[in-house]
Amino acid sequence: MNGGTTPRFGGKIGNSENYTELALKYVESAADAAGRSRLILLALLVASVVTFLASWNIRDEAWIRSRLEVEEDVLRWWHNLKLNQTPVFTDPRREARYTQARLYFTQRLGGGDAVDSARVDEEVHMLQQVRVEDLITLRMPFVGVVVDLNDLTFVSGVSFTAMLIWLSFSLSTERRNLLFVFSKAAEWGKLGLCDDLLMMRQVMSRPPQADESPSMHLSWRRLGLIFLPLGVPIWVMYHHAQSYEAALSINQAAARTGIMLAIAVTVGVVLTTVRCVYVSLKTDLEWEARARQLVRLRSETRATATEIDLFDRE
Repeated sequence: MNGGTTPRFGGKIGNSENYTELALKYVESAADAAGRSRLILLALLVASVVTFLASWNIRDEAWIRSRLEVEEDVLRWWHNLKLNQTPVFTDPRREARYTQARLYFTQRLGGGDAVDSARVDEEVHMLQQVRVEDLITLRMPFVGVVVDLNDLTFVSGVSFTAMLIWLSFSLSTERRNLLFVFSKAAEWGKLGLCDDLLMMRQVMSRPPQADESPSMHLSWRRLGLIFLPLGVPIWVMYHHAQSYEAALSINQAAARTGIMLAIAVTVGVVLTTVRCVYVSLKTDLEWEARARQLVRLRSETRATATEIDLFDRE
C-alpha cells in the first residue's frame, strides 16, 4: 500500500488506508439510520394490524357479533323454534333473523332440550361480556387507559400521524447521511466501495447493481409498506362514517365531535404519508444518480485498468 496515492475516482491525495477506514465508519452510520427507519416502519405496521383487527371485529358481519345475535334470537324464539311454529312478522329483517335462528337451532342444537337452552344462555352471557370488555372498548397498552371504540378513528389517527412524522424524520436523516457518505466517498476515491457496501445493507430498497443499467429502481416494497398503514385509517374512517347514525343515538355531542376529529386526524395521516413517500422517492433518485456517476467513472478507468480495485490494494 503506498503512503500517498491518488484516489482512483478523483479527489485529494492522501492515505488510502485511512480513507478506507473512514469510509467504513461512515457506511456503518448510514446503515444504522436505515435500520431505524425499518424499525419505525415495523412499529407502524404492527399498529396498523392491531387497529384493523379492532375495527374488523366490531362490524355487523363480524363472527363474534353474528354469533351473539343468532344465539340471542334462538333464546328469544326458543318456544317457537322447539314447536316449529313461525311467528307472524311485519318486518322483513326480523323474519330474516328468525330464519337464521331456525337454521342455527336445526344444525347446532338438534333436539332443543333444556340442556341446550342452558348452554346457549351461558354462551350468550359469555359473548356479551366479551363484546363489552374486548370489542367495544380499546385498552391502551402500558398506561391502562380504556377508550370507547367510537373513538378508535381519532386515537389511531393520532398514533399513526405521530409514527409517520417520526418515520419522515428518520427517512430524511437516512437520505442526508446517504448524501454525506457519497460526497465524502467521491472525495476520497471510495465511491464504488461505499456504494457496494451500502447496497448490501439495504432491505426495502432496490439500488441498481454495478452490472445493471442505472435506470429507475424505485423501492416499491418500501413504498407499499408506507402506503399500507394509510389504508387502515381510511377503512376505519369509512366504518366510522357508516356507524355515525348509531353513534348519534347514544351521544349526539360526542358523535359530532368524534366525526370532526376523525376527519382531521385522517387528513393528517394522508399528509404525513405523502411526506414519507416523497422523501423515499428522493432517496431512490439519489441512488440512481450515484449509479450513473459510478458507470461514468468506471468507464473512464477501463482504459488504464483491467479491473477496478475498490480497496486500492497494490
